[in-house]
Amino acid sequence: MVKMKVFVRLLFGVAVTIQSTHAAPECPSEDWIKSTKHCYYLQKNESTWREAQRFCYIFGSNLASLHSEEEIAFLNTKLFGKFQTLWIGFYTPFQDDNWKWFDGTDAKFTSWVAGQPKVYTEDCAATYVTTGKWHDFHCDTKLYSICKMAVLQSTVQNGTSECPNKSWFKSTQYCYFIYKRQLKWTEAQEYCSAVGANLASLHSEEEIAFIRPQMNGNAYYHWIGLHRASNGKWQWIDETEIKFTRWDSGQPQLSIVSCAATHTTLDKWSSEPCFTQKNGLCKKVLAVMSRNAATTAYSQQCLATKDFSSLFIFSLFLAFFCYDL
Repeated sequence: MVKMKVFVRLLFGVAVTIQSTHAAPECPSEDWIKSTKHCYYLQKNESTWREAQRFCYIFGSNLASLHSEEEIAFLNTKLFGKFQTLWIGFYTPFQDDNWKWFDGTDAKFTSWVAGQPKVYTEDCAATYVTTGKWHDFHCDTKLYSICKMAVLQSTVQNGTSECPNKSWFKSTQYCYFIYKRQLKWTEAQEYCSAVGANLASLHSEEEIAFIRPQMNGNAYYHWIGLHRASNGKWQWIDETEIKFTRWDSGQPQLSIVSCAATHTTLDKWSSEPCFTQKNGLCKKVLAVMSRNAATTAYSQQCLATKDFSSLFIFSLFLAFFCYDL
């Protein structure tokens, strides 16, 4: 029962906006595609539908819901020639003809290829970039994908300090996320930068002591943001000053090896070939946010119609999905 309460709280809290009277709406980073009301992110690693949704969720977004020919046309102009097929957030949880958007928005608009969807056989949808039409696939198929979230606005008042979602953990000043994908150093930095973060820079024994308990049970070594620049000097990817290090004995190696990883305890850093694959630690400045009173359109719809059965079903699905985030 306790776990369910947590997941229902996630359901109502997954949509977070940042409000301001001073700054124009923004996306988490320059890697996102910005329209008037939404930000879109193209995931460049193939994954299953569920893995893709988990990836989007980490950044406070969902697999994209598409609601008009105009929205499809906008994305096609931005993505044409890059990728052929992308996962979107359309799915049928019970393998029937009752298709839903994972973000809970209205499903009145569809753009299926003729003869689609195939009821009872394939239960997750993808869009063809060249045509804007949708096709259903087995959810375990590995495809590229596209995330979507509402644009953000900066604020310094009337808000609470928040990280993108519950998968992150926060200190007084920063948000941290331990990702569980084996990536090269450059891929890991791209993964972090998609939400305006970087591979972590570490600056004190106190910071290490704070992060260390969260590392339990994770991979033996994790990428951090320290790397050897073209001038041969080590620097943090976020350009903060190097005044503190925890190199292991005999490290860093005096060779072409140019990316740093840390032991799970964070006490021993080593220089590693940047092309090797490891988990990693992302870090970003803690943003000041205020939660959107409406949260998600899906929760609005359920509450307005008192369709609590649908809300409960969706909560169960989200609970199952979030279990191993």
